[in-house]
Amino acid sequence: MRDTTNALGRVNLIFRTFAQVGDQIIAATAGGVTAQRILVIRQGRNNPNIINLTATPTLLEADINGFAQTRIDFTIRDQGNQGIPNFNGLFSATGGSIIFPLPTDSNGHTSFFWNFTNEFGEFWLTARAGTKRDSVMVHVQESPDLFSLTVTADPSLLEIDSNEEVHSQVTITLLDGFGQGRPNALVNISASGGIIPELPLTDANGQIQFNWAFRGFGDYYLFAYYSEWGLRDTVTVLISLRVHEPPQVSVYTIPLTLRVDSNTVGTAFIRVVAQDENGILLPGITPTLSVEAGEFDPPPPTDSNGESETEWRFFNQFDRFQVTAMIEYNGQAATDNTLINVVYGP
Repeated sequence: MRDTTNALGRVNLIFRTFAQVGDQIIAATAGGVTAQRILVIRQGRNNPNIINLTATPTLLEADINGFAQTRIDFTIRDQGNQGIPNFNGLFSATGGSIIFPLPTDSNGHTSFFWNFTNEFGEFWLTARAGTKRDSVMVHVQESPDLFSLTVTADPSLLEIDSNEEVHSQVTITLLDGFGQGRPNALVNISASGGIIPELPLTDANGQIQFNWAFRGFGDYYLFAYYSEWGLRDTVTVLISLRVHEPPQVSVYTIPLTLRVDSNTVGTAFIRVVAQDENGILLPGITPTLSVEAGEFDPPPPTDSNGESETEWRFFNQFDRFQVTAMIEYNGQAATDNTLINVVYGP
């Protein structure tokens, strides 16, 4: 860089290292004279500023002579709120036992387990780092005698059409005698049918939720078992064939009155409109037609508007003639009929 000296014959500048350590040579040249200085940059010492200690969970249960465990997380940060790596904290506890943890990682974090065997009450764990300290309390209580495992399915009654896939949401809940969920527990299940995904461990509320998929009719049973507490429960899902109301069909002739000369073919149109039980137009339905006289082309499947139309022809036939239309949908049939009046005349 180039700059002009001030009234004191000086040039002032700011040098930034951007967290790079090492020896930096700074040189300045003026009037053919060069001077150099060495700037020594060394890694600063990470002084602890914040430490944090947490236990998960803080309420433990154990049988007499039983074992209880909680996870301890330790984090240490410097004045810049950056994690201090490779730090070994000092820990002391009023009960239980701990395995000396590994040094902190690049985020200033390490974790370990605090174990209790046949110890009940409130216990404190303290961490120290220089002048900083933090503590956490864990309560270990004797396990109650009552536990519960419940399995529910919603819905438990399902109606389906043939070959339709449906789902029921299953909830498994594992609670201790204090009404608290048992987390990270393995619940074994078996089912008489359907499709069940691979299940995780229970969550923080002691629950597992998943969709139980079915394709077919019948009664399906799901059995859940938690071996550690000897608990079991069963739920049933009943799947039956959905009963539909008949569809709806309407048939029209265009025109209603057809005038035809003798020895001349008269042409009318038959239009069929198909709807389901709720009045929703049905595409892709092929109607069946029957007529009292004349002849017609086979009707095509209904279009996106639920309509199908075909020609109806007459030759030297004069009277009132009926046409009947029938459709089938979801195993149900519907019929409708109408009349056309074929008269002689130009």
